[in-house]
Parts: sequence; C-alpha cells; structure tokens
Amino acid sequence: MTTKSLKKEFSHNITKHGIISGLYFNYIIKNILELILTNKKVRILDFGCGYGYLKKKLKKNKNIKIINFDIIKELTEIDDWRKVDFDYLISTHVFMYLGPKKLNKLLFDLKRHNKKLKLITTISRQGLLNNI
Repeated sequence: MTTKSLKKEFSHNITKHGIISGLYFNYIIKNILELILTNKKVRILDFGCGYGYLKKKLKKNKNIKIINFDIIKELTEIDDWRKVDFDYLISTHVFMYLGPKKLNKLLFDLKRHNKKLKLITTISRQGLLNNI
C-alpha cells in the first residue's frame, strides 16, 4: 500500500502536518528533546506513530533510537509494543482517543513493562490550531 493510499484510507485517524501544524509539531519535538537531554543512547517507543514524523525528524541523532508503533499495521514497525525494550514512551495526540478504562489499562501495563519508564505525552485541546 502506498503512502498516498494510506493517507486516503486512514485520513481520519492520522495527523497530516501542513505549514501551521508542522510548526506546532516542531515545537512539540523541541520540547520533547529538552526533556530527554542525554548523552547516552536511549530507545523511544513512538506510541501512535502515524506516518513516523518523529523518527524522520530525529534520524540524525545517533543517541536516540525510535521504534514506531501504531494500531494501523501498515504504519507500525512492530506487532506488539510489549515485546520490545524502551526507555521512553512518547505519545502525541493519542491518549485523547482512549476511554478511561483503556487508558488506565495501558498505563498499568506500561508500568508493569518497565518500572523506570519515562512517559512523555501531549494531548490536544482541540483549539483553533487543531482545526486549521
């Protein structure tokens, strides 16, 4: 399946970055990097990776390995996030789609998977910028 057909088929679930939303996303990445600030190698699970913008953006950083995970099989690199080791979980604009029970279960499973896991998440406020 091509990226173009994926975008058409899954357009309601995946953020497409235009000029304004691209600026917003770059701002999010800048803030994420400030939270990670490390000179050692880290593994990050991009939970709900979509088209993998985070990995593309950070591909030059040799200390950061991004593992893309998404429920859309054509976009994920792994079948089950529980089968990989990672130091950070980054989830941008995903948790807002989970109900309270699913979110609680996910957070419980994450803590059980790695007690030292660092979780970085962003949740949309559905403001004007999101609608542009």
